[in-house]
Amino acid sequence: MRWTDEATELFAELIAVLPSSLRHTVQERAETCAEWIASEHGRKEVDSDLALYALMEGTPAHMRPRLVEAMDCRRETADVRRQTSGWRKN
Repeated sequence: MRWTDEATELFAELIAVLPSSLRHTVQERAETCAEWIASEHGRKEVDSDLALYALMEGTPAHMRPRLVEAMDCRRETADVRRQTSGWRKN
């Protein structure tokens, strides 16, 4: 199944915040979950919303706050980029 570039990037970024001992298992669970849901709903690709949902579902509950924190940081970085996109140093 095809994953959008945004979904692939988000997935890689978030999986990296988990302990290395969990990454492989969480990755397999989340990828299987995302692709199964996409297939069941007649989708031809996994988008970032579905990737995030599957990653949260595949991550043990006690580790989910790490994913939420990483998403908050990601959102803040995007906000700063948007706010400064018109700024140019003279």
